[in-house]
Amino acid sequence: NLGNTLTRLGSRESGTARLEEAVTAYRAALEERTRDRVPLDWAQTQNNLGNTLTRLGSRESGTARLEEAVTAYRAALEEMTRDRMPLDWAMTQNNLGNALQTLGEREGGTVHLEQAVTAFRAALEEWPRDRVPLDWAEIQKNLGNTLKKLGVLRGGSTYFQQAINAYYAATEEITRTRFPSQWASIRYKQGSLFLVIASRSRASKDYSEAASCFRDAAEVLEQQNETFEQLGGIFEELIDGQAGKAKRAAEYAEAQALALQDK
Repeated sequence: NLGNTLTRLGSRESGTARLEEAVTAYRAALEERTRDRVPLDWAQTQNNLGNTLTRLGSRESGTARLEEAVTAYRAALEEMTRDRMPLDWAMTQNNLGNALQTLGEREGGTVHLEQAVTAFRAALEEWPRDRVPLDWAEIQKNLGNTLKKLGVLRGGSTYFQQAINAYYAATEEITRTRFPSQWASIRYKQGSLFLVIASRSRASKDYSEAASCFRDAAEVLEQQNETFEQLGGIFEELIDGQAGKAKRAAEYAEAQALALQDK
């Protein structure tokens, strides 16, 4: 498939020319693979088109490509239904969620972020942990990121707590042993959320939770820094800076927790 080949090539390059060619190829294919003649092939091509448009949208500053991606995914879901193709339906829901999340972050509103949450939760219904554990965990992480952003925009601790819960679910499969970098990133995000909640609740336990998350992240980052020391340069500086940031956040949260306990 020309579109797929061009998308793979475009994903490896920093520019957008190959991806734009892939979009053209997919749209040409849709003129031949019509919905009436081959509905499922048409739906798969729409999904592939959506993936390429999402990649393009992530490299561009506007929202047009992302909006086109959302349209393509929703078209795919008209034929790739949950009853007929549950796993493909879930995959497309996840793809839709990713496009909506990026679109919502780009726009600064909450409508598309709310729609992204709906799409991710739909995907989880057919991608349960026992069937596709890592895909399930990745969606939980995506869900957490979206809920975190919604909490920032809406100013509600409920979204933050839901995000924390989604992150906890993600770390059941994205473990410290198997995926240390991802695990540390998630723990750091949890710490940030607990810190926001603690600033509102003024509860020592929330600060303690934040400190625990930051300490976990710092430990892993320090271990990675030791690994990257031999490479030197930007790798060592980057990891060392992240570890230091996590340690300072942990120290701040611990100090706040102790201060509240002493009152």
